[in-house]
Amino acid sequence: MHAARWVKANPNVKGDAAVKAVQNQPWDTSVKSLVAFPQILEPMSDKLDWTQRLGDAFLAQQKEVFAAVQRLRARAQESGNLKSNEQQKVIVEPAPAGG
Repeated sequence: MHAARWVKANPNVKGDAAVKAVQNQPWDTSVKSLVAFPQILEPMSDKLDWTQRLGDAFLAQQKEVFAAVQRLRARAQESGNLKSNEQQKVIVEPAPAGG
């Protein structure tokens, strides 16, 4: 994965600065945004088979993948691991009517 290699080659470029630094790369926007999160990018690069299966599952079952993400978020919140801090603001909104 090119983005993971870029992160390893540029360890002092972090966060928004990293995202700005890769804007001219021919990568998908979603990949460019991941350079700000090397802790996510590294396992995705190290486990390419898993990453490919996850991508395939997402393409084939988007509704189910989104539902699984929401279940994981709910579990994280219930256990006290999903809360607002300096890096994120957690906002809980009701599900849209009918779905």
